[in-house]
Amino acid sequence: MAYTNSSLVDYKLISPFKDVNREHAIDTITIHCTVGQISVQSLGAIFQSKRASSNYGIGYDGKVGMYVEEKDRSWCSSSKSNDNRAVTIEVASDSKEPFAVNTKAYEKLIQLVADICKRNGIKRLLWEGDKSLIGNVERQNMTWHCWFNSGKTCPGTYLKNKHPNIVTRVNAILAVQEEAEKPAEKPAEKPAENQSGTSIAGSAVSLVRAPLYVSATTTTVSSYITGTYYYWDSSVTNGRVRITNAKSRVGVKGQVTGWIASPSAEQVAESQKLTAGQVIKASNMALYYSSTSATATSRISGTYYLWSAAVENNRVRVTNALSRVGVPKQVTGWVNVADITTGTSSTAKKTITEIAKEVIAGKWGNGTERKKKLEAAGYNYSEVQAKVNEMLKK
Repeated sequence: MAYTNSSLVDYKLISPFKDVNREHAIDTITIHCTVGQISVQSLGAIFQSKRASSNYGIGYDGKVGMYVEEKDRSWCSSSKSNDNRAVTIEVASDSKEPFAVNTKAYEKLIQLVADICKRNGIKRLLWEGDKSLIGNVERQNMTWHCWFNSGKTCPGTYLKNKHPNIVTRVNAILAVQEEAEKPAEKPAEKPAENQSGTSIAGSAVSLVRAPLYVSATTTTVSSYITGTYYYWDSSVTNGRVRITNAKSRVGVKGQVTGWIASPSAEQVAESQKLTAGQVIKASNMALYYSSTSATATSRISGTYYLWSAAVENNRVRVTNALSRVGVPKQVTGWVNVADITTGTSSTAKKTITEIAKEVIAGKWGNGTERKKKLEAAGYNYSEVQAKVNEMLKK
């Protein structure tokens, strides 16, 4: 196979620490953090003396460096097998957790990954965040350095959390977005507004590791997403609906995140009444292990919170602390919707735009600290961050 290199390269300094001619076709992307806001020149100098290298590096200023050509295997991920099939990319980051990456570097990362995929026949990125799927590129074609070296945290919390977003944005560039927006000639179902009596377009939906598809007909999951999204329109095709990641993008061409399973009429009705984080006043309330359990595991009393607004079999998940809302493995159990008595809503009084302005002004801290503060105050971190990103781009 004839390999090519990216035209996005601004600087080239080939490292002596590499294997000439990789032993596997490129089918994987591995993103690393440099643990320092450095330039591509500085990174290249490191790879001249340190027994390590990467195919590409992205500096703090968004410049791209090449240190090992794509035809060759870099020494980057503590795994010969992974590096033989992966294009490795080091990205300038902060020197401590969450090893955040600035906007210039992140935006160039999206462009570079899309370019690599296009030239190597990777039709779309697939991500489940599952170490056991290493090498199973039909389900997951991205890997983390820490999976191969327990002493590493690379690529750091920031980039780990960004992987679903990277998948979505790169896949959009790879033209899957165009397919996602094609109207079906013969919709398999009627619009959702005719099923529930209410249009779902613009309604929020709380998702936890929900399968995301690139179209209404594809059978392969593109990625798994968590957070607050919005129905892009009310059309249901083959049991799926389109979603977007910001309310301002509802119905806007080119702003579809992807397709998810269609909500039932019951779920639509209930999602408009219930909100993740909403206070639940429990008094000897039946608690179930799952949405299908026939017998209650216990009875609970006191203040609980809706872990998610999603309704399954007339039940919803609850948790015992506001800070645990939406956090994996922090579900206390399931309760019947019919048993719920809601208290004062925990939804914050300020608008998302107002909070985003405060975040930009530095009033909510950075990284993990910001996330914890926002969630403790009852705000949806993903929604606030999306608004911040949107405002910073203007």
